[in-house]
Amino acid sequence: MNAMDDAGVWTWRTRVHIYDLDSLGHVNNANYFPYLQQATEEAFPAAGVWQLQHLSMEYITPALHGAGLAIHVWIEDTDKDGASLGYAVEREEDQQVLLRARLVWETADGGTPALPGAPAGLPTTLPRDYQIRPARPVDELPGSRQFRWRHRVRGYEAGRNGEVSAAHVLRWTEEARAGAALEVGWSYQRMGEADFVAVVIRHEFDFRRMPRPGDDVEIVSQICEMRRVRGAWRHDVFCNGELVAAARVSGGFLNSAGQPHPPPAALIDRLLGRIT
Repeated sequence: MNAMDDAGVWTWRTRVHIYDLDSLGHVNNANYFPYLQQATEEAFPAAGVWQLQHLSMEYITPALHGAGLAIHVWIEDTDKDGASLGYAVEREEDQQVLLRARLVWETADGGTPALPGAPAGLPTTLPRDYQIRPARPVDELPGSRQFRWRHRVRGYEAGRNGEVSAAHVLRWTEEARAGAALEVGWSYQRMGEADFVAVVIRHEFDFRRMPRPGDDVEIVSQICEMRRVRGAWRHDVFCNGELVAAARVSGGFLNSAGQPHPPPAALIDRLLGRIT
C-alpha cells in the first residue's frame, strides 16, 4: 500500500488472478468488491471492523487475467450516518479506469468509522474519470412478473465477523437473475444460440444487515426497466422473512461480437409476464 499522495488518495496494487475470472475470461463483477475492501483495510488499518451500508459500482472496461491493477481510495464525506469513500480501479499498463465505485461504511455500533490522519472532504485534484456518475433514475415497470430464488447460507460464505460478504450477495442476485431466465425456458446455452449476452454495467445496493450461516435467504426479483439495448432488475433480499438488502442491477445487451443488440423478444415477454 502506498502512502497517501498529495491529493488525498491512497493506492493499493494487485494483479488479476485466474480465480478472479468468470466464464467470459473477465474479472467477475462480484470479485471487484474484495479489491475495494482490501484497499480500504490497507488505507485505514486502525479503523477496526466496518459494516457496509451502501454500494455503488460502475463497470467501465473488463479486467483480464494477469493485468496489474491500482485500486485508489479516498474520503468523500463523513457524517453521523457513516463514512463515504470513493474508489477507482485502474489498469496500470495504460491507466485505463476499469471501475468506479462509492461505498458507505459504518461501525458495528452504527457510528462513523475512525479515519486517523485522514483529510476531510473530496480531494480537490481528483481526476474526473475517477468519479462515479450519479445513479440514473429508473421508472418502475408496473405489473412486471416477480421471481423468487431461495438459498440456505453456508458456513463457508461467512467472513471473519461471522457475516456474509457483500460479494456473495452480488453473486446471489446474479443467480436469481439466471434462475428467472431459466424458469421461463431461457438457459445460458439458449441465449448463446440466439447470439445474446447481457452484461452488468452498474450495481446499486442498500444493506440493512448481512446474512449469517444458517439463515434462509429469499430474493424477490423483477425487471424494473426495459429499453432497446439496456435494462435493469430490482432485487429485494429477505433473510428469515426480514428485508435486509435492496438492489438495482443495470445491464446492457450485446451480441457475441460485443456490439449493442436487442434481446430476444420472446425472452423479455416471458420475463415481464406478457406471455406465460
